[in-house]
Amino acid sequence: NMDLWLYSFDTVTNGYGLNSKEVFQNTEYNTNGTNSDTIITAGYKGTETDGKDIIIPQYISEDGGETYKSVTSLYRTFNSNTNITTMPLIPTTVISMMATFENCKNLKGECIIPNSVQNINWCFNRSGIEKIKEIPNSVVSMFGSFSFCNSLEYVNLKIPDNVTNLHSCFRNCENLKEANLTLPESVTNMELTFYYCTSLIKGPDVIPESVTNMKQTFEGDAKLTGEMKIKASPTTYVNVFRIAATDENARLVIKAGNNNGEFLRNMIETEGRYNGEHIVVE
Repeated sequence: NMDLWLYSFDTVTNGYGLNSKEVFQNTEYNTNGTNSDTIITAGYKGTETDGKDIIIPQYISEDGGETYKSVTSLYRTFNSNTNITTMPLIPTTVISMMATFENCKNLKGECIIPNSVQNINWCFNRSGIEKIKEIPNSVVSMFGSFSFCNSLEYVNLKIPDNVTNLHSCFRNCENLKEANLTLPESVTNMELTFYYCTSLIKGPDVIPESVTNMKQTFEGDAKLTGEMKIKASPTTYVNVFRIAATDENARLVIKAGNNNGEFLRNMIETEGRYNGEHIVVE
């Protein structure tokens, strides 16, 4: 069914990607690319909307079947497709799902990512995805993966062992109520991770020592409550809890770790949010 897809050799993943050559030259994706524009052209040209009817090719042959090359990238393949309603089966050869379903506002249901995938940056940004089954341990990059996903309400995930960057991962998920994340010691960047998740009541139980950037991590999370242990002493920490835990019934208890209690109090006092009532450091 290759007439349903744009496709081109992708030097980033050393395989074929289901989009045009021009798209794969975007410097957002390819550091050696020649195109600095943000390209949103989608590679899927079919009309099916249900994922079970969309068959994503796993191999491509351009010599009549003598040789085949794996499909390794779905960069922007379905970007801004407002017709697709459920996820298709992702081939197990795919390495990059960067921005694959970005702006697919009518995409519902559960996202399922195969064990081969390493990059899910912006993959479901501004989509209608409702549930995350799991993130395979092959994934190493999660920048903005689920930002602005307003159909997400509950997330229960173990973040893969080698992920370092959760920048904007759940940013502006306005209906997210619980984010039960188990964070590995590899994570260093949590900038904007839960920025303005205005319905968030519960965040991760533990922020690991490895985190160095907590700029605006929980800013705007007015309903945040319960307990959270922060082992980290970040070097970047502007507005970590600005306007967080400010609702009448909200009360956040921060448990210090690694003798960093004084640091955490000073960090929050600098932001003017340590009032001994809504946010308490113990």
